[in-house]
Amino acid sequence: MMTNNISHRRDFMIEYGPEIHAARSRKRISQAELARRTGIYQATLVDIEQCRVGIDDITYRKLLDAINAEPNANSEAAA
Repeated sequence: MMTNNISHRRDFMIEYGPEIHAARSRKRISQAELARRTGIYQATLVDIEQCRVGIDDITYRKLLDAINAEPNANSEAAA
């Protein structure tokens, strides 16, 4: 089942795109593979990584879990 917990309202969701992209790149995981692991459309991952949409903390952690990465100490989800 594909999910899209995204929002075009920048005041509601947080932009974790650069962090997701960096973590994914460090682990050498393609967007297609991350999409498969999480059930999020690849096109949505592109939008997330390019900060066209924001994601909630649950989706952020879901992505990091699929990448096998820890939250950035500066992110709100790390608290």
